[in-house]
Amino acid sequence: IDKENYIVMLAQDVTDARKMTEQLQQQANHDELTGLPNRRAFSSALQAYVHSSDKSGDSHLLFLDLDRFKIVNDTCGHAEGDRLLVEVSQLIKGCVRTSDVVARLGGDEFAILLFGCYQEIAYRKAEEIREAVHRYEFYSTDELFRIGASIGLVSIDDSGKDFTDLQPIADAACYAAKEAGRNRVHVVVGADNKVAEHRGDMRWVQRLRDAMDNNRFVLFGQRIEHLRAQNSPEHIEILLRLKNTEKNDLYLPDTFLPVAERYGLLVDLDKWVICNLLSVLNYLDGSLTPEQSYWVNLSGASLGDTEFCEFLVDKVTQSGLPVGTLNFEVT
Repeated sequence: IDKENYIVMLAQDVTDARKMTEQLQQQANHDELTGLPNRRAFSSALQAYVHSSDKSGDSHLLFLDLDRFKIVNDTCGHAEGDRLLVEVSQLIKGCVRTSDVVARLGGDEFAILLFGCYQEIAYRKAEEIREAVHRYEFYSTDELFRIGASIGLVSIDDSGKDFTDLQPIADAACYAAKEAGRNRVHVVVGADNKVAEHRGDMRWVQRLRDAMDNNRFVLFGQRIEHLRAQNSPEHIEILLRLKNTEKNDLYLPDTFLPVAERYGLLVDLDKWVICNLLSVLNYLDGSLTPEQSYWVNLSGASLGDTEFCEFLVDKVTQSGLPVGTLNFEVT
């Protein structure tokens, strides 16, 4: 290869390498479906703004979650659901300035950074986005679908929070909008009780998941005594408690079950109870008598779950316990 051709080939290799690097950076920072910045890029933009010394006016963070999107996905399939997300992403972009940042965080969740505007203007912009999504009509296989948007709005400058605190606050505000009836905007003002309650719930959700993963729940057996009959069969009701690792005591069910019900964890909790109870009973198999029976509360959510019912039948069948050893009550 002569010198000139070698230089041309080397220059082409450098150009190709630069294009590949730019392509990889684009893929790393943008959502593949919508082309919007992804969670990583949005986090970087928010982080940069929070720590920036060059700020002009107030700025606001919006979290947006689509209402009734799951209906489209379940009815028409994921391909149509993806088409809806692409159209909605363009709809949102059309409502904001080019200087603002619109990102898709995942699923049907979007985030918007509105730079340099007072809260009243930010609220009007959030309402404009909400109204645009509310008016949007999605046609698929001769069917018309209407969705909506629940939006949480928080001031970045007034919060005095770091980046890691801003996202949970905006997410909690978005959830508060859903709890209030969906298709509305919830603005975080001062000590927002709804937002604080949701953030507290989220900490409990994490605590419950961690407890199931690391066996921090405890099973208790409470004997049910017949008040008149003597020498009656032994009935034992199974009770669930949660270890409080900070105070070395136990949480009662009324502390954590409402959160488990609100956030769809009852089925997982019931599975944990069944697996661990059967493990104990199998260990005690040699000492079990026909007069002993154990009673377990099952949630309505579990009984209405086909997968759970199949799981329960399989587990009880595999246990080989005598008929009548394990019994179930509906809460």
